[in-house]
Amino acid sequence: MSKYINNDYLVVASSLLLLCSSAQATEAGAVHYPIGANTIMNAVLPMPGNTALYLYVQNYHSNRLNDTKGNSIDKNFSLDVQAVAPRFLHTWEQKLGPFFMTTVVVTPMINIDVNLFGRHEKNAGFGDPSIAPIYLYYVSPGSDFFAYTGVDFYVPVGEYDEDSIANPGLNYWSASPSVNFTWLPSPRVDMSATLYAEFNAKNKATGYRSGNTATLDFGMSYRPFLSVPQVRVALQGSAFKQFTDDEQDGSDLPGGNRGQVFSFGPQVSYDLGGGAAILLKYQQEFKAENRPEGNKVWMQAVVPL
Repeated sequence: MSKYINNDYLVVASSLLLLCSSAQATEAGAVHYPIGANTIMNAVLPMPGNTALYLYVQNYHSNRLNDTKGNSIDKNFSLDVQAVAPRFLHTWEQKLGPFFMTTVVVTPMINIDVNLFGRHEKNAGFGDPSIAPIYLYYVSPGSDFFAYTGVDFYVPVGEYDEDSIANPGLNYWSASPSVNFTWLPSPRVDMSATLYAEFNAKNKATGYRSGNTATLDFGMSYRPFLSVPQVRVALQGSAFKQFTDDEQDGSDLPGGNRGQVFSFGPQVSYDLGGGAAILLKYQQEFKAENRPEGNKVWMQAVVPL
């Protein structure tokens, strides 16, 4: 299972950002990448000549907004996000050396309900779609190791209003290279990880440039029942860190506004056969700095087309 549900679509106007800048890492804590999405079989893509739909459904809830020391700064803060993101993948029959080539398009749809410093807003609409023209996809001869690398480009055409604090789109371009692997050391064990970076352009409506970020998603699953090998249980999580400062009108914000958050939780999945599968997982966030801290429930599915 793989990405693209955004759990942090909370973008505020420039004046509000300046008012509460000490509490917001990236533009109000928002990033394009759905932190915690890549936790099982994440490097397994469609085989050559095949197309698949990877569907992601997520519910995110937070009632805590943290400052740079991890302290809550708005006792009435709340953020609820429901997201649905279909991800279409096609692997071409042509090869480039040892690699297959896969093209990916994602079209997220977001519903947001947020209370922030006395303001309450709701909104729903399309988020920023992403496209990866080419992933370089490797499958080992024994089909026990899978890996791919490529760059996702987020296109700022999602719904956005600079005076709103509940925007499905972020109104800036991002280029996001990643490295993904899945290793099957035995038929009953899967170990997967994704290292994902995000390099952001400036939001021209607010003059704000969110700092660049890195995310590590990871998971290990196990088939506990030999009589029902379709069932996998897993432990999984993520680590997110911002490694450059936020900027306003070309100047670094005081303190940098660098964010971080970690998450961990259980998951269970079921292989439906023919390459189809369904997954449920829970993630509890902790150690958040300069961003919301909450919990997520995911449903993910793979449907060969």
